[in-house]
Amino acid sequence: MQASDYPQRPVRVIVPSSAGGTTDLIARIVSSRLAKLLGQSFVVENRVGANGVVGEDYVSRQKPDGYTIMFVPSGHAINNSIYKNIAYDPEKDFTPIILINTVPLAVVARPGLQVEHLADLVSLARAKPERITFGSGGIGSSNQLATELFATQFNLKLVHVPFNGDSPTINGLLGDQIDFAFINVPAVLPYIKEKTLKVLAVSTAGSIPSLPDVPPVAATAPGYIAASWHAVFAPAKLPPEIVATLNRGINQVLSLPEVRSRLAEMGIEVKGGTSDELAGFLHSEIAKWAEIARIAKVKAE
Repeated sequence: MQASDYPQRPVRVIVPSSAGGTTDLIARIVSSRLAKLLGQSFVVENRVGANGVVGEDYVSRQKPDGYTIMFVPSGHAINNSIYKNIAYDPEKDFTPIILINTVPLAVVARPGLQVEHLADLVSLARAKPERITFGSGGIGSSNQLATELFATQFNLKLVHVPFNGDSPTINGLLGDQIDFAFINVPAVLPYIKEKTLKVLAVSTAGSIPSLPDVPPVAATAPGYIAASWHAVFAPAKLPPEIVATLNRGINQVLSLPEVRSRLAEMGIEVKGGTSDELAGFLHSEIAKWAEIARIAKVKAE
């Protein structure tokens, strides 16, 4: 197939996490513009489970013809360090297309939790070991590891409650099922603006444009930095000409002022670049998160 021939029919865009979450939001923003650019529908399909393993396993077994691609969060670099017997390799069984963005996490608490600052949460957790609960997008998710890294710095004994993505985690906070969570800013920003959830900190080195008055975690935990990211992959052995078409198209979408401003408003830093750059980035991320998982002793049961 020549690059000029692709795509000739709708493309399925697999999102291995819940509808309404950060990965889903970004996938829909990019897919809708990519459809206009390439003249075919890019249809988002959510396949949820096991911190993305269900959806990624599905994509790894599809034909490398360009008609099934996936938008994944940084859990793609984490899962093989956490879960036993995963059938796919995150590098060998996928073709890298493009790094979409990086995104900070916000530390948010349920409305009734008696804390106003991150230091209050630390004090409360110290006073109530193994009684303060935190949610995440799943076992081994980047927000679980970000929380474990935070807990390790203060030697906190917390209780982890895994959900299937950002939206269910937010619902858990609103329903008083959990006490706090580190959540991707785009998913939780509306609740922060509406003051239905308490925001305590952000995971970047300093404040961010979308939440300029919120202090960084590093103000309480010196040196702390954590961030998530999103990227596009396809099944292994995707023809280079299709890789080039998708990479070029998505780079064009990411350069659109309307897309850049929309993502910036959500607290997202647009990246883009080449497929080779994504391959190198993924390799380094796998090593980094494996070490964090080892230190925090995170393993799926």
